[in-house]
Amino acid sequence: MEKAFGIELNSPVYKVIHQQQQHKLLLLSANTFFEVDIAGRSWKQHIIKELEVILDITWQEGLYIIAGVGNLPVMYDVASEKVLGLIGEPVGEKNAYSVVTFIYNRLYCANVYTDMIEVWDIEARRKETELVSGNFVKQLVWDADAQTLIVVASDSEDSGFLLFNVIDKDNRIHSLDVMLECYFSVSKVAFSKNKKQLFIAGGFPPLNVQIHSYPGLDYEKEFVLAEDYPNDTFGNEIGYSFNIDFQLLDNQEMIFPYSGGDLFKINYGNNTFQRIYSDEYQWIYSRVHGNYLVAVAEEGVVYYFNNEWGSSADGGEYIGSGTGVKPDFGEVELKFPLVQRNVLAPENEDADELVEEVL
Repeated sequence: MEKAFGIELNSPVYKVIHQQQQHKLLLLSANTFFEVDIAGRSWKQHIIKELEVILDITWQEGLYIIAGVGNLPVMYDVASEKVLGLIGEPVGEKNAYSVVTFIYNRLYCANVYTDMIEVWDIEARRKETELVSGNFVKQLVWDADAQTLIVVASDSEDSGFLLFNVIDKDNRIHSLDVMLECYFSVSKVAFSKNKKQLFIAGGFPPLNVQIHSYPGLDYEKEFVLAEDYPNDTFGNEIGYSFNIDFQLLDNQEMIFPYSGGDLFKINYGNNTFQRIYSDEYQWIYSRVHGNYLVAVAEEGVVYYFNNEWGSSADGGEYIGSGTGVKPDFGEVELKFPLVQRNVLAPENEDADELVEEVL
């Protein structure tokens, strides 16, 4: 695979967000985000002085909601490049939010210090409720077909878990009696194209992928690439690192950015892989956009590669017809602090037997 061209930002990047509607990438770097026009191959820098570190961005009708360390979530008009205000009320002396997303007409904000997800009506500037999340929330995945919110959290560099909640159209939250546990720092969760499998990826070791059925959540398999590199970095308490973003393709294949300097094409059916590109960079994002495979590294480079897979990959994250089936678990009343409930994980905790080696 040959590199077509690249963009050098000269600034470290720790997370990439795909803004699907506008065909843009948002690259996070301290209190700055770079807005990359994928088709135009151009970029623009935005500095948010109200935050020390940006951890997540969501959007609605031209308005960006920016979460991070050092303040409440920020409302930002990207067209005028102006901060319009803050969302919420200070809970203590420290404020930090790791993830924000819209569900129906409500804003869900994961508070780092309280281990709670706040639900806000931003038009009325009113907090409606809170939801126990645990520490540290890395992603909020919304399955609109099943009306299910999946809370993805990593409480250490070698452990993580998923919680499941059904949200009806009246914004009532029903917490389900299940916790799906992982033995690695969870970075990204995605559905298969037919929405019959749930993929959980992250590390440590540097590459872990765990697969469950969906919506039943039965454990299917886990594979790991244990090859280590001295420049590997992993998720920490603030979530600065290891926010990888993989892409599922057809034919049981996935594109996976590897921090050791490789872009992999992995066949998760037979646990084989190909190195499709190698150099010294720590890759955190790789996804097919049109005629190109676009990859981003922590060092602040954006590379475009000639797409060798043609139309076999789609830039969308949630693809295909949904099952419309809710997970079949009972509802529970979640109380603070978080307690472990029904755990879905492999019975044998011997790491050598848990995983099927990719190598």
